[in-house]
Formats: sequence, structure tokens, C-alpha cells
Amino acid sequence: MKNLIKVVLPFLIISFQAEAGLLDYFKDKLTPKVSNPNNQTMIAGLSFDNSGKDCPTPDQCKIKNADQRIDFAYLERYFPLSRTALKKVTVENLKNLDQDQMEQLYARLSSGPIPNVEFKGNVLRVPGGLMHRVARLLNKPNVSNLPVETMMEAIWGGKVFFKEEGFLLNRITVDKNKKFVVNLIGQLVDLRVDKKMAEKDGSYLFFPAKLYCGQSLMDSRRESVIIDYIYGEDIRENSKLSKYYRPEVDKIAGKDGLMVRDEIRMIHPGLYLGRAYMNRIFVLNFVLHNPTLEAQMEDPKAWGDECWTGTQARGLVD
Repeated sequence: MKNLIKVVLPFLIISFQAEAGLLDYFKDKLTPKVSNPNNQTMIAGLSFDNSGKDCPTPDQCKIKNADQRIDFAYLERYFPLSRTALKKVTVENLKNLDQDQMEQLYARLSSGPIPNVEFKGNVLRVPGGLMHRVARLLNKPNVSNLPVETMMEAIWGGKVFFKEEGFLLNRITVDKNKKFVVNLIGQLVDLRVDKKMAEKDGSYLFFPAKLYCGQSLMDSRRESVIIDYIYGEDIRENSKLSKYYRPEVDKIAGKDGLMVRDEIRMIHPGLYLGRAYMNRIFVLNFVLHNPTLEAQMEDPKAWGDECWTGTQARGLVD
């Protein structure tokens, strides 16, 4: 018996020590962190964690992981969105966000219903966006003034969704007052050549894209509504929409061109936040807005998700 005790006792001690260590470890991980109020920003009733900005070491940045990317799981747990606050968000509110805050918001959203109507579109110019990052990388501040967003604003009016057909088209409305932009895109939208194809209001429906639920390129924890121009040419096989396919223009965004891929998530009924990519490289943020659908905001069904919501429960509070 004494020999047995001598053999077993050390293992029991080691086991208890290991268990205590594990308990302390998980206790630290599972105990809610009390965020420093100085590290929080409130915009339109939405909270954002600023602890990842100007952070000396990753250990002091709870919001970011070791490779300096935002920890979306941490963010969603300790900074849950309020549906009441989401209802108050407007296009103008979104223009006040920087790129870090834009990504924090997008990561806490879900797909919402796949749209089936037309939405007005706006490009969101934000500090820390594509051209600001390129300027910082090249150490050339003037690069951030290149008219990438300006070009989009001058020609893009929004998106027209055809949910049943699984496609959408982009409404192109050239601003003639921005002549330098018209000259740059003259080969894409030639008003003289395409006049017969114009809609009644003088706009055009160009750049078809496939519409489906799929993995977000930024946040793979849950799906987004994907707008994929690589498969836009498949619209030729749809009897209702094939007339809108114009290869001389549409190929620019497709698989033989810029390989554009958008993804969107719903802020509230009638308002979607989007991210545009070219060949899987993030380019810009945009917002889609439909005032008519906003009238359905109090209908619980209007908040339903059609795409996979992931294994982590979304931190949404009323």
C-alpha cells in the first residue's frame, strides 16, 4: 500500500496542479474584460473599440490578434450591436467612419435577405481606404488623391437585383459635369454609341453579376450576399436578362478583366454595407440604400438572414 501511495501521490499532485492551471487559464479567458472607456468610440449609437490603434504590442491590443488583424470573435462578444442603434444608422453616419471602424461594423453584421429590388448606391470615402493605404505603402501622400472613388461616384447610380434569376445589374449614370472622368471612361460608356440601349431616364444597365450566398473574403465566420462579376456572362443564358449583356463593356469587370467581386451585409432593412474586391484584393466600401424597404424596419421578418449565419452566435441585442 505504501509503495502504491508513493507512486500514485505524485501523479495526483501533478494532476491537481495542472487542473488548477487550466482553471486559472480559462478563468482569465472567459472573464469579461472591462474595456477602457477611452478606447471606445460611439458613432450613431454604435460602439467601436479603439484599443488596436497606436498599440505598442499585440498583448495590449485585445481587439487585434498576433498578426495585427481585428479579432472579430472578441469584438462581437464584448461590443455587441444593438438593433435599436442599427435602425438609426444612415448613409451620412457611415461617412463618418474610418476604415478600421467600417470593418468592425461589417464583421458584426449578417447577410439579411437577398435583395430583389433596386438600391441607390454610394461610394464611401474613408480614411485608411485603398488609396490611403497605397500612398502609405509607397510613401507618396499625393497618391491618395487619385480619382478612384471619384470615378465610381461619377458613373455609378446603384444596383438592380433580380433575385429569382440570380443576377443583378449596375445602373450607370454619367455625370457630364465631371468631364475629366467622362474622358477616362469614355471607352466604357459612350453615350453616342449606346444611346439606343439607354433606359427611359437616360441611364444604362451594365456589368451583370451572379448573385448568391458565399464566404466573405474579410470575415469567414458567416456568409455574405456575394455579387460575382466573374460569372456575369452567364446572364446570356437567361431569357429575361440576356438583352442586357454587352461583352464589349461587361467583360471589363469579368474573368477576363478586373475580376470584380462584391459582398454585402445588411445594417437594417433597406440599408446594406458593401465591400468591393478586384482579383480578391479589397478596393473600396460602398452602401446600398432603398428608402421604401426601410418602412419595413419594424417587421421582424425583414431582419431574417438568407445566408449561413455561422457557428458563432451573432452578438445582437435589442
